[in-house]
Amino acid sequence: MKNIFLSLTTLLVLAGCANVPTAPEDVDELASIEMMLRMVDDTGVADTLTSVSYLRNPAGDQGFRNRKPSFRTVIHRLQRYVRKHPLSDETMHRRVLAGLERAKKNLREMYEVRKDCRASDVTIVECRQRIRPVVKDTRQLLHRIIVVVRSDRRARSR
Repeated sequence: MKNIFLSLTTLLVLAGCANVPTAPEDVDELASIEMMLRMVDDTGVADTLTSVSYLRNPAGDQGFRNRKPSFRTVIHRLQRYVRKHPLSDETMHRRVLAGLERAKKNLREMYEVRKDCRASDVTIVECRQRIRPVVKDTRQLLHRIIVVVRSDRRARSR
């Protein structure tokens, strides 16, 4: 009786899975990167740079699912995407790579501001004022890079 039940259950599961496609969905990686860029919180970047976040957040909040993406993640994914799918125009490809290097430089500058703010007795408001133009420039730069790569993909598909 036990063997019949197991075999019937197995057959039903296999029959149910037969209609489900086994190939993964074709996800637009560029749209995913753009969504990650939208999820980066500008004020959150300044807060994480000026305060010790592990003391502020509860232990249950440290999980991967509760974290918002950072500029570092967006830059890394965008650089990997451009490396795997080079642009059709060589000069534009070099400009995109130069823009990504500039975004990395901005990220290093953010970390330098973080070191300065944590080491000195500067208020959080002053640190936010110092970091705000760098965050804005980085966000605009990454958005422009995404727009250029997307327009190249559209032109190539025609």
